[in-house]
Amino acid sequence: MHTRKLLILFLIAGIFIVSCSGKKSSVTITQYTDPLYVTGIAPLQDAVFCATKGGLVKWELPEGRYTVFTTADGLPSNILNDVLVDEKGLLWIASMDGVISFDGAYFKVYGVKEGLPSTEINDLTLDRNGDLWVATEAGAALFENDHFTLLDEKKSPGQMAIQCIFFDEGNNTWIGTKNNSIYSKIEGEWRIWKSEDGVTAPNIVTIAQAWDRSMWVGTPVAIIRWDRLGWQLYSSMDYFNYWKANFLATSDNRFWFFTMVGVHISQGSDWFHFTEKDGLISNNAMSGYVVSDEKAYIGTTDGLSIIEIEKGTIENYAVPEGINGHNCIYVTSDDRNRVWLGTWETGLNLYDSGHWSLMRTKNEKTLATVRSIAFGPGDKMGFNTKEGVVLKDGNKWDTFTRNEGISGNDVRCGVYDTQGNYWAGTAAGICKREKNSWKRYRPIHGLPSEDTWACEIDNNGTLWFGTTNGIVSFTDDVLTDRTPEIDIEKVDVRSMAKDGNRLLFGTNDSKLIELEDGSWNVYSSKYLGTERGIHAITVDPSGVLWIGTDGDGVIRIEKGKKVQYTVSDGLPSNYIRSLTYCDGAIWAACYGGVVSIELQPDEK
Repeated sequence: MHTRKLLILFLIAGIFIVSCSGKKSSVTITQYTDPLYVTGIAPLQDAVFCATKGGLVKWELPEGRYTVFTTADGLPSNILNDVLVDEKGLLWIASMDGVISFDGAYFKVYGVKEGLPSTEINDLTLDRNGDLWVATEAGAALFENDHFTLLDEKKSPGQMAIQCIFFDEGNNTWIGTKNNSIYSKIEGEWRIWKSEDGVTAPNIVTIAQAWDRSMWVGTPVAIIRWDRLGWQLYSSMDYFNYWKANFLATSDNRFWFFTMVGVHISQGSDWFHFTEKDGLISNNAMSGYVVSDEKAYIGTTDGLSIIEIEKGTIENYAVPEGINGHNCIYVTSDDRNRVWLGTWETGLNLYDSGHWSLMRTKNEKTLATVRSIAFGPGDKMGFNTKEGVVLKDGNKWDTFTRNEGISGNDVRCGVYDTQGNYWAGTAAGICKREKNSWKRYRPIHGLPSEDTWACEIDNNGTLWFGTTNGIVSFTDDVLTDRTPEIDIEKVDVRSMAKDGNRLLFGTNDSKLIELEDGSWNVYSSKYLGTERGIHAITVDPSGVLWIGTDGDGVIRIEKGKKVQYTVSDGLPSNYIRSLTYCDGAIWAACYGGVVSIELQPDEK
């Protein structure tokens, strides 16, 4: 863990990795996350703990010192969904890979072996007796005697996906699910509230009780209120012109709505509103902790705000210079040793001279999800996104979608040919940009599958594309299905790399296919050291092969010897989406952040 004052985190840890042969080697791993997106808040003594999409942040206020804890410090995942403090002062954290307790020095992880019905935890809460309950993707569970027990009473939700749990003043149980229903246990009797009862909105994300004992429910499409006579749906709250509450809470005389358009507080017919115009760090209020009628902590997508109404103050706290986005899906580098990072729906990041920045262009919306990047001649670049292709030529940016002629909007890969023409592999086939039009290739033209994931150009100028059902090549625009040349039953390609005169193809069923000097070789999971899909490949300058797997982390292979890097070694996740080499390090993009693995001097 690292503590800084107004300086961005990130873990730099010297780690010893055990290889499959038993030999140890030391590496330096640096992890970059997004600790701004606050999903839960828990004040404890003189500190405030924030669960975020980039780890656990401990703020020491008002000094502004902070510590960020990630998988390198013992968390099972950087993606955290909630945090609370129990009556004994122990911190509890909900993650995408289990429940964690933290005593200030050590993290203890609870999983399926400890009774959790699922390790994907959506919510934490304490009942009126101080007992801990967790909402998981496979039911609600109670923590007793260092073990979790599934709530499986008759007419209870059982192993249904649970979003939130709430206990009202009478210690009655309220459970919000993902399937358009609310479960309540009032005076010992379970009841299911569905659309016929007035609960017409799906995915119950938050439940709270107001001072008048009415129950309020927040969903993605409406806010619902129950007054013991029935449910009333608000498709728009007139007081703040919005219909979704990410979080609801109550204080002695006020009720709090945390929304995507700020924080709004009601006291009878009086309303208080706090947005960016009033000093809130962001309008996107995702979580909160209400101290009193006058004070609350607000967790947003851009950091923490503290509102004190009577004082008329708002204080903001944010970890600076982090990456923007937690679901990192692509990483590459250019000839200036800059690192480009694509995320899912949160923008394109650029790492230059030790600093991260979010790319701001007129194509920003399209570049929200960049699946891959291709570098062309001169200043040309191709950005392949789930909303189409963006081609950059100097200061000129052009966006192409299905309407402009490309095969499909979900573009997974792209490459420039020797003539400077752009080719794109999409979920609906392959297409080529030539002059001012696009030419499309589909199964009717010889593709083994439309679903295209990877592409490369070899030293002879031949283009290669990997699909979910085979491999094709293009020479002078002539398509050739190369799949029959490979002696395996199924060829489901998800990644590709060029290494000198050879091409490498990673498959979704843990095989590595090699093409060298016209000969095909297939390496099995036994050679690779994993039975997971090979979703990323790169080769460093010394010729060492690196593969990114769908669940087994990163594996380094040199002359048959393997070294594996996982979450326990400091990776944000074991699910690797992309690899690249840059300036003496291997970079890996995955769910929960991006990481660099610095090579030793003899490896660079």
